[in-house]
Amino acid sequence: MSLEPTSRATEIEDRLQAMAHRLSGTADPDTGLLSMLLEDIRERRRVEAELAESRQWLELAHEAAGVCAYSFDPASGTLEWSASTRALYGFEPGDAPTIETWLATIHPEDRTRVASVAERAIAQGASIDQGFRVVLPDSRVRHVRDRGRVLKDEAGRPAKVVGLNIDVTELVEAREAAEDAQRLAVLSSVFPGQDVRSGGIQAFLDALPTGLMLTNTAREATYVNKTLNDMWRGRQELPDAAAWNKYVAWSASTGERIADADWPLARAVLSGQPQPVEELRFQRFDGSMGYMLVSAVPLLDANGATVSAVAIAQDVSDWRAAERQAQLETALLRKLGDVTPDYLFVKDREGRLLYANSAVVSSIARPWSEIVGRTEFEWHHDPDEAAAIHANDERIMASGASETLEEVYTTEAGTAVVRATKTPITDDFGQVIGLVGVGVDVTRERKAQEHLELLVNELNHRVKNTLTIVQSMARNAFRGIDVAEDAYRSFEDRLVALASAHDLLSEGYWAEAQLEDVIRRTCGPHVADRFEISGDNVQVSSRIALAISMAVHELCTNATKYGALKGGGRVRIGWTVDDDQLSLSWQERGGPAVRPPEKMGFGSRMLQQAIGALPGGRIETTYETAGLQCSLHCSLG
Repeated sequence: MSLEPTSRATEIEDRLQAMAHRLSGTADPDTGLLSMLLEDIRERRRVEAELAESRQWLELAHEAAGVCAYSFDPASGTLEWSASTRALYGFEPGDAPTIETWLATIHPEDRTRVASVAERAIAQGASIDQGFRVVLPDSRVRHVRDRGRVLKDEAGRPAKVVGLNIDVTELVEAREAAEDAQRLAVLSSVFPGQDVRSGGIQAFLDALPTGLMLTNTAREATYVNKTLNDMWRGRQELPDAAAWNKYVAWSASTGERIADADWPLARAVLSGQPQPVEELRFQRFDGSMGYMLVSAVPLLDANGATVSAVAIAQDVSDWRAAERQAQLETALLRKLGDVTPDYLFVKDREGRLLYANSAVVSSIARPWSEIVGRTEFEWHHDPDEAAAIHANDERIMASGASETLEEVYTTEAGTAVVRATKTPITDDFGQVIGLVGVGVDVTRERKAQEHLELLVNELNHRVKNTLTIVQSMARNAFRGIDVAEDAYRSFEDRLVALASAHDLLSEGYWAEAQLEDVIRRTCGPHVADRFEISGDNVQVSSRIALAISMAVHELCTNATKYGALKGGGRVRIGWTVDDDQLSLSWQERGGPAVRPPEKMGFGSRMLQQAIGALPGGRIETTYETAGLQCSLHCSLG
């Protein structure tokens, strides 16, 4: 059933009077004007807090500048503050606040009430919304607004209290000063002989942090204080009601321009009724735009007749700009988080999930309400997987360093593998308060990898069988032929070298291999301590790895038969990479004197063919008296 307009107006008026009575302690709406202003601001911020509930801890992890955040663990009694919260209560950065030391900073007249509200909130799981005074070490008094929520565990028990403290000292002082100004204006109306623009009264009104305007029943401005002129960035004379059009403003709720007779001050004069707080968007006299909260009350004489009115304006342009920016950033972050296929999540120090984008929620296959504020143990389908993930989180937060790892998640939809990079979140003092993670589902990649491993293993098995068959055929072919024994041994050694290179490439799934690994494995069957091996850390393709493996094997065999490895000499192998060109050198020293062969044997021809078949491949051999020198060159591209 809808209310008639008159009934609805009465309902709104009753609600405003009740709001004024709660904050000012009196049922007189005149004295509760700025209380209504404060209640309006508080109500808007409460709505903002409810809209931002899902990102409370995400915002706390980033410690937005000027926000005084806190958290309290009822089980352990641990109280955690942001740097701005410590400053608000007069604590030094290194101090460790406790419930007792926090209560000690609260004004003695407010202390019992504050403790009672906090205890009741924890016991009942209710929200916290209260104001109190704080006495700083230098005896200054600050006014604080405390808004908090109780997070519960799965069993419904209080798990943590999180919230924000807001310094409202300037608002409270502005309200009190404006109330004083209103009383002075009333006195001026009662005693017409006193000029409110003279002497100490004018100086006092000009010093107020809120804008103030007085008008008579003809709506002629009798006084405008300095703050209001500063707010509009210029001064305008208002000799009559028609001159009000110099002030241009629009309703923040409807967007309609404010007519001369629709200003709260004008309505107060015309109706004789207090005008509640209204937000206006206004154009300053320098052309810039701003936002303000305006309210007005009529001033009555002893007979109840309106003799003048006063309007109070609070510039909230900075608040609105910050609000719009915060809303834009929040909406943008949420949009980005929900459109990306990657997993984004945030956990607190105890491992409770504080934020997860739509990709995470979908992969878990549980509603957000069932996982928010809970640990892996409380919502994960597999206890062993939950324990492994929790252990990873603890290790990363304990180390304070980022780490990329793969974790297994089993849900009703199946098992998934997620590769996640987890980074600890720290407060202003470097203490870890949680972690943020970015992950991607690599289940298909893992399955493809497993399939590749299966294929490579099968190929490796088949190639080894083939090499074994070739070795057996060669042994049978050379059996009983004495002159062919040396030839068979050379053939078998080459076959073993090829198999060794094959094994190394199989370990890398025939993609690439470390050049140093190829050379060391090839030289391994020979006198390993007679080699000096060094070079750049470089990966080579399977084709280059096989060719160099066979070339080094031939050089090792030749050095064992005729060169440095036959005697007490040594071999130095080194390589460099310059502009994608590989240069490998083989130098023998300390062996018997060498001389060029009279003819090129099979090993030399195979060496030339193996390296020459590579891109840009060539080989240079020098038979020096001190030992053989050989240079191999090819392109890595």
